[in-house]
Amino acid sequence: MWPRMRLDIGWTDLFYGAAQCLRRIDPADAALRVEACWPEPHEAIACLSVRSGFDLLLSALELPRESDVLISAITIPHMVRIIEAHGLRPVPVDIDPATTIPRPDQLRRAITPQTRAVVIAPLFGVRAPLDAVATISHGHGLWLIEDAAQAFDGNYRGDPLAHVSMFSFGVIKTATAGGGALLRVRDRAVLERMRAIQAAMPLQSRSRYFSKLMKYAGLKLLSNPWCFRLFRAGCKCIGVDDDRLLSQSVRGFAGAELLTAIRHRPCAPLMALLARRLQSFEHRRLARRGELGRRLRDSLPLASCPAAAATGHSFWVFPVVTRNPRGLIEALKLAGFDATQGQSLRVVELSDRQHCPPDEARRMLSAIVFVPFYPELSARAVDRLAAAIRESMH
Repeated sequence: MWPRMRLDIGWTDLFYGAAQCLRRIDPADAALRVEACWPEPHEAIACLSVRSGFDLLLSALELPRESDVLISAITIPHMVRIIEAHGLRPVPVDIDPATTIPRPDQLRRAITPQTRAVVIAPLFGVRAPLDAVATISHGHGLWLIEDAAQAFDGNYRGDPLAHVSMFSFGVIKTATAGGGALLRVRDRAVLERMRAIQAAMPLQSRSRYFSKLMKYAGLKLLSNPWCFRLFRAGCKCIGVDDDRLLSQSVRGFAGAELLTAIRHRPCAPLMALLARRLQSFEHRRLARRGELGRRLRDSLPLASCPAAAATGHSFWVFPVVTRNPRGLIEALKLAGFDATQGQSLRVVELSDRQHCPPDEARRMLSAIVFVPFYPELSARAVDRLAAAIRESMH
């Protein structure tokens, strides 16, 4: 059985991160080392997470209360909660499955005199050009924020047309450090306000970060097919839903007190591990993932792969659109592949703006199944996976 998930981190990295929890390192110096890994360190700020960075950004911007923030109709619910926590209104803009970002015509329709910012979130590892979106947003004097949490590939540093680009290194992301984020902020005054706000925040607990690393070590063990088989058998024996358990285990911030959790400076061990991951990025491993992604994509019907035609695609995950998600999951299980519909993404709903309902986003997200996909898959396994998907769709 090929497990659905394999964390993009090695055992030596996990041991390194754990060892840093025992060292005396200045958190500010450690954050500076992370920012120095960026080609434009004067535009970078290291944060606890993308959620933390987004919250910092909205605090620094001080947008008028009741302003509209347009946001890609598919995103994580926490982004919506952060917008609302600042007294702003999140307005969903439907997406184009061919690009996974909002359609320009939908964006134009959603803009009102109350609109102050646009948040674009390319999905699944796609890197979508923002030219059309930027032309519209800049023309209306709006902040253009690129939520590139899923798009890091070792080289991409954000669309030059965006005012802010946000990159995540959370547990299931490429080059994970078990947390951490980098934001590229092109406005110097806003960046300095963000630094000042973050400097006054409490520091992330070293012991809590160490506990997270131990949990992620356990998740890494489950990437072994035999360990995963034992895990599923054990869950079945005690009546636990293994799919739900795995989904919950990779959530970065669980619980109701979101703002309290995200309003921390990243601890020095997290920053030390993130600097290590950025400095020793495995370009060959990512190139292998890209090769396998194109191989699988070219073996499937075009309509079953969101953003199949995208030229910039790191294949961070591999979603398949199907009319029978449950049937596909069961068929793949029989073929030796663990798949899931479980995910953190949701469709943004807003009842009083029904002139632009996110219908395409609803249709796509409800029909998606995520299949096992990572560089450790063999070409033969990818071909077997493609055959099982095609057979299930007939």
